[in-house]
Formats: sequence, structure tokens, C-alpha cells
Amino acid sequence: MNFSRILAAAAAVATAFAGFGAQASDALVTTEWLAKNLNDPKVRVIEVSVNPGVFERGHVPGATNFVWHTDLADPVRRDIVSKDNLQKLLRDAGVNQDSTVVLYGDTNNWFAAWGAWVFDIYGVKNVKLLDGGRKKWEAEKRELSSQVATAKPGNITLADANPKLRARLADVLASAEKKSTAKLVDIRSPDEFNGKIIAPAGIQELAIRAGHVPGAVRGRPQGALRCQGHRWLDADHHLLPHRRAVEPHLVRAGQDPGLRREELRRLVDGVRQLGRRADRERRRHGLDR
Repeated sequence: MNFSRILAAAAAVATAFAGFGAQASDALVTTEWLAKNLNDPKVRVIEVSVNPGVFERGHVPGATNFVWHTDLADPVRRDIVSKDNLQKLLRDAGVNQDSTVVLYGDTNNWFAAWGAWVFDIYGVKNVKLLDGGRKKWEAEKRELSSQVATAKPGNITLADANPKLRARLADVLASAEKKSTAKLVDIRSPDEFNGKIIAPAGIQELAIRAGHVPGAVRGRPQGALRCQGHRWLDADHHLLPHRRAVEPHLVRAGQDPGLRREELRRLVDGVRQLGRRADRERRRHGLDR
């Protein structure tokens, strides 16, 4: 990506930079917020962890355990959980129509985030991820409970599944064959994307072919991130809001969203230059009075 293209994209993403903070707070809650709101009857906490037995050894007080491969998936149809089964699970967990649902889990919220996607498909409102997940909660030595929570049955009613939030095989093939304008983003590690390995170490994967779907671009490489206070931050953490803001625009434009640090700095500098130029023009025409 050359500098002129970066500057051309800068104007399109400048407004996204300004709104980033509000967008992030719509999807996340901090450990401090959750600790203060554990006794709020309108807050329901659900753990979705990868490793068996983690929840039983201790969990956020009041949390309910959802097992990702049986509760949130249908092992017979090999599909996500049905509307009726998920609605029963949520009601049994005490979730009401006006509840705020906080999801968290191990492995950096890996399957908690997947659970949030399943909830979104069925129209569950006010779903948040715990920023930092189980790892941050434990690192701060916050309270853990081994007691199974009981809740008054909830009254939530789910919507029919939203097919627009899923890509089927036909959609992926159409993109790979350039028969659609859809863009594919592969969020796996660089070695998985490049076909060096089939799955991360310790993960049993049924795939028998390595590599990626033709035409896919790789998302932000995990190697460019580091864990600070158990929250994922960019190696240049002050650039993270800008990186998150610009990536969707790059994907829509068919560009690789995995900007290198020097490219991102140049883009941010370009946006700032545009902002300074706009300020000078406003002052010159008396529009800032």
C-alpha cells in the first residue's frame, strides 16, 4: 500500500477514529464494572470456556456455564444451537428481555466471543464481553466461586436466526471465484494462513489441507500484539484505536487489513495532517468563531 493510497483512505476513516471509544464500550465491560454489578439482578454472567473443568474449579460468582460444543452447538446436525434450545438455556440462566448478558471465558475469550456471535444471530440484545476475560479476572485475584448458581427463570424470547450474519459454502465459493463482491478475512495465525501448520499447537483439527481460501486476506497478525495487564494491546498500544478503526474500511476496499506498524503510523500522520489543514482553513475563513 503506497502513501498516496493511505492518504486517500485517511479521509474515509477519520470519522471512524472519532467514534472508536463509544463503539468499543458498546461491546465490552471491564473487570471493575463487572465486580461492581455482580449483584445487579439485570446482569447475567455466562462463562464459555474451551478447557473442560475450568468452570468447576472456580468461576465468576453467579455465572452460568455454557459448554460451547454441546450447549451452543448441535452435535447431530453439526450446526449452531437451535433457537428453541438456546432460548431454554438462556431462560434457565435467568436471562430476561431487558438483561445485560456478560460473556467471558478462558483462552482470551476465544469461545466466549463465538458465543456472542451465536447470541447475535438470534437477536439477543445487550451482550457484552468481559475485557481481558477469565485471565484478567484471575490475575487481579478477584473472587471465584465453585457454587452452582440458581436463578429465577427468565422470560427472554429469541428472534428467528438472521441468515445475513452467516456465510455459507456457496458464499465462500462465490468470493473465491470472484463472482461476488464479498471479502474473506482469515484471522488465523500467519503459519496457518501460509500453510505451514494445520492448527495451533495442542489443538486437534480435522482439516486435512493446509493454507487458506483463495482471495482471502489475513487479519491482524497475533505476532503484532502483546498482552499487557491481560488485555490485548498493539505493540504500539496508542495506535490500537486507529488500527481497529481503519481495518473494516481496508477490508471493504479489498486491501489486507494487517497493516504494518510503519504503514499505520503514516496513515495516522496523514489523518492528523488533514485535520490540521482543515483547522487552518476554518480559521482562514472565520468558521471557528
